[in-house]
Amino acid sequence: MSSNNESSQPILSLSFQQPYGDRDGVLQLNLPDLDGYNDLIITSLENKQKRPVTLLSPGLNKEGKLDIVASLCSGLLELIEHDTKKLIIFPRGPEEPVVGNLLVKPSDASPRSRHYTGMTYNSTAAIWKGTVQAGKSYVLRFASSEANNDDTDKVWCRFRDAPASATKRLPVRLERATSSLRFTVRADLPPPRFSAVFSVAPTPVCHISPSGDNYPSGPFKFVAEITSDADQPVTVCTERNPFGRTLPFGNRLSCLDQVLHCIDVATDEEMEFPACFQCFDSDPWGSFPEDGDFVEVRPGEVWRWEYELDDQHDFESGHRYEVQLSNRAKNGFDMWMFGKREDLLRGTLKEKMERWKYAKAHGTISVVQANEPVTFDVVVD
Repeated sequence: MSSNNESSQPILSLSFQQPYGDRDGVLQLNLPDLDGYNDLIITSLENKQKRPVTLLSPGLNKEGKLDIVASLCSGLLELIEHDTKKLIIFPRGPEEPVVGNLLVKPSDASPRSRHYTGMTYNSTAAIWKGTVQAGKSYVLRFASSEANNDDTDKVWCRFRDAPASATKRLPVRLERATSSLRFTVRADLPPPRFSAVFSVAPTPVCHISPSGDNYPSGPFKFVAEITSDADQPVTVCTERNPFGRTLPFGNRLSCLDQVLHCIDVATDEEMEFPACFQCFDSDPWGSFPEDGDFVEVRPGEVWRWEYELDDQHDFESGHRYEVQLSNRAKNGFDMWMFGKREDLLRGTLKEKMERWKYAKAHGTISVVQANEPVTFDVVVD
């Protein structure tokens, strides 16, 4: 098919949406990503023959993802300061930008099939620090349309099976009316790191009651002594966290594997633990965690976390087990703030919610287990 016979109607449309509905995202100048992952949505339009299409743009990187900075510099996207409506200028380099591409295969199930590719960014790059300001909000959107409504200098497509002589750029429709991304710029300090020394207590022997109900005949605890490398207090939220509670009622975990990785030393098999569930007709978690779900970790001091074993296990008498913190536990805390617990929880519920509004937007505090896995034996009294 020659280029003269190619359709002049858009073959694809592009759009993107706010990841969390009406909630603004966050761009952290000291962290590598925006708060939340966003996708470019590619919709197939006039392609009745279901021919594969190649999307091309200087805004696409070598992986076929939309690079936000490259798209701003090439004029595909624009950035507006929210309050002043001022257009933020991103400088264009002296060299011709490299055009990236992405193959879009039509779906047999739907003529208007949707495809997704990531929108990437590095918010720690110098170009952000030279163009945006911490504390201000911005709107990312497709750049305003040219007078002739022709965007083929910024983004276009071609049929993959078109001959090499077919140089015509087929148009792509930009869904300007429905595509925008709002975010607030922050320059918070990077998260600290926690270290944990893991152990069992009071001894490396778990005594199980002979009654057969799985309850220990005496207290047996898993312990993590956690310290922070920060030079100031850090307050973390433990609601829905392995170091707190994952059940709405009762200070318990729904399953031990949320905090432990355990293997049977003799068989080298990973232990599976029974799970506990609580059922509700509506969301049982409140609009904000309870005060008891917050823990302050002070510089130079140890936070001793303990979890006492109950009947939610399948440990067998005569077996030895090797245990350490689970990967989920090592992922740590995604809701935290620098500061003293009493200061951060002062005031009304509304004041607390406002104070903690960006508490999940400045990275996650990981927990590194400082010691090797520990072992314990199980015996029936």
